[in-house]
Amino acid sequence: MMDFGAVSVDMNPLTSFMMIFPLLTLVLTLAFYGFIVYVLVSLLRFMKQKTESDRERNAKLGELISLLRETNVGRLKNEQVDENR
Repeated sequence: MMDFGAVSVDMNPLTSFMMIFPLLTLVLTLAFYGFIVYVLVSLLRFMKQKTESDRERNAKLGELISLLRETNVGRLKNEQVDENR
């Protein structure tokens, strides 16, 4: 027990915990919401990067398809020339 003149303050462990509990609850709640925001931001960044990678892959696949078609057309022309000889 602490005596401050006319006002005495009794600081037992239970009273101390009861004073800290609301603050602890607030901190844990804010930490939880902060974690949720962090996960959402990370997910959005990942999805943006994945979308860009998918676009690049699709463009490269389009180039590869066109190269294969050109190669097959050239091969077919060579086969037709060989058949005519």
